[in-house]
Amino acid sequence: MSHEPDVRERILAVATRLFADQGYGSTSVRQVAEAVGVTKPALYYYFKSKEELFEQIICSHLGRVSAILDEALGGGGTLREQLQRLLDGVAAEAADQPDLVRFLLLSHHRPDQSQPRMDVMLVHMSRVGVLQQTFEVARARGELRGDLPLDALVMTFVGMMNHHLMSRVRTHHPSLSAAVLLDIFFHGAAAPSKVSR
Repeated sequence: MSHEPDVRERILAVATRLFADQGYGSTSVRQVAEAVGVTKPALYYYFKSKEELFEQIICSHLGRVSAILDEALGGGGTLREQLQRLLDGVAAEAADQPDLVRFLLLSHHRPDQSQPRMDVMLVHMSRVGVLQQTFEVARARGELRGDLPLDALVMTFVGMMNHHLMSRVRTHHPSLSAAVLLDIFFHGAAAPSKVSR
C-alpha cells in the first residue's frame, strides 16, 4: 500500500478521536475505517483488531512520554530546570494531542468494560522510576529536603504534572503555569512566617 506511514498515522489519530468522543466500546472498526476513508480490510492491513489499535495508541503515547522525560531530565541543570522542561514538554504534548489526552483520561478513570486490559499504571510507574532517580540526585546535591520521603515527593510532583496536563486539555488557565506549579512544589503554599513544623 502506498503512503503506509501516513495511513497508519491517520488511522491512529481518527481512532483516538473516536475513542475519546464515544468510548472504546461504542466505536466500531467500521466507523474508524469510514472516518479515515479506507475500507475495513485496509484498516485490518495495519491493525489486526480493534484491541491492537487501542494498544498501539497507548504504546505510542508512552513512547512519546519516555522521549519527553529523557529530553527534559537528560539536559542537565538544576532539578527545577529539569522539571520546567518536563512540564513544558507535557504541556506541548497535550496541546498537540488533545484527543489523546482525553482518550487516556477516559480509559484510565472511566474504563469501558470492553476495552483491553492493559496495566498502564505498571508502565507509568516504570517512568516514575526515572523521575525518582533524578530526585535522588537532586537530594544528594542539596536541592530537596532530606526529611521527606522521596517517593512522596515524586508522587506529589506527578500529581501536579497530571493536573497541569488535564488543565491544558479542558481549559487553559494562565494561573496554572509550569512556573506557578514549580513554585508551589519547591516553596509550598504557606506564608514563610506561618510555617509550622
